[in-house]
Amino acid sequence: MVIRDSQFKYADLGYDLKSGNSKGFAKYIEAAKEAAKVEPRRPLEEVLQTPFTQIGPLRVAVVTITPEMAWELLIKHNVRNRPIAYSHAARLALDIIADRWMLTHQGGGFNKADDMEDIQHRLLAIILADKPVQMMMTTDLPDDLFKTIDLGKTRSAGSALELAGHNGESNLLSKVITDLAIPYDERNVLFFRDPAQKKRPVGRIELIEYANDHPDLNTAAHDALDLHDTALAAIGSPHAGVFAYWKIREAFGQDVADDFMEELADDNHPDKHAITMFQRRIAKHKLGKRAGKDDPAHRNVLKLDQIVWLMAAAFRALRKNQRNIRLDPRSDDVFPRFEDSTIPAPVPAPEPEPV
Repeated sequence: MVIRDSQFKYADLGYDLKSGNSKGFAKYIEAAKEAAKVEPRRPLEEVLQTPFTQIGPLRVAVVTITPEMAWELLIKHNVRNRPIAYSHAARLALDIIADRWMLTHQGGGFNKADDMEDIQHRLLAIILADKPVQMMMTTDLPDDLFKTIDLGKTRSAGSALELAGHNGESNLLSKVITDLAIPYDERNVLFFRDPAQKKRPVGRIELIEYANDHPDLNTAAHDALDLHDTALAAIGSPHAGVFAYWKIREAFGQDVADDFMEELADDNHPDKHAITMFQRRIAKHKLGKRAGKDDPAHRNVLKLDQIVWLMAAAFRALRKNQRNIRLDPRSDDVFPRFEDSTIPAPVPAPEPEPV
């Protein structure tokens, strides 16, 4: 069959899972659909190589979907679905690659004509991951299925955390984990980033697993919001503030983290003090956010990575009692890490000369 021909190579799809560039794949899949029209469509059970069990008006089966099966279903049986959200498929693929995929009641749905009703993102994820997974498959669904499915809002990352038991600040935590914590762990937080360079997407399962593996982050977030609201306002980003508070508390204890947040809330430091330098840069950031995009002041708006960089540099300078520091980095400066901000050991006094 055309869809199994060697010309259809996943490596040639123009899709980079990390950068999220889907234009090449979009063109390729449409060309593949057109080329595949010369071949007859195989019955669903023949493609899946699995017998279905009749349950009421429907037939169901647990099937190990291979990338080849996924490709055939996408090309030959996906005749009326909405456009694929490639970023969503990429997040699912990352979960599959990391063995986080689980068999659940949610799988694939097909109508009596073997047309796909609900599964296209999961199939694309299997192709991108190049790895088979088990799924529940259902067929003989009614043709007007779209009247009753996919009508609700797509579950956000924050909603996923909340459903997993991380209540209270789930939306804030989801952004802290996906935009700061995981990139920080992978050393992918930068002050200077090429606009084309993106952080990798984080899947819902990975997000929940990270939150479960770091329960102290949830606690730190609540403490920061309850105890240090003035400092978080001074920082200009609750996400950056919560992350910094958590990392400092993790490395040096709550007293050090609380002291740093109190320093940030204090605007009476000397002129060349590290906190003063940080506060001045954040003041420019806040003015830039209020300015229009055509206003030169808008260039001073900072990204989350940059706010964290400045906080880590200020924290390190404060710990080492440094003055007259340069906060704004050069392009070759290494990203400062909170846990590396150790206080230098005191230099012992020289032994007195023997008389």
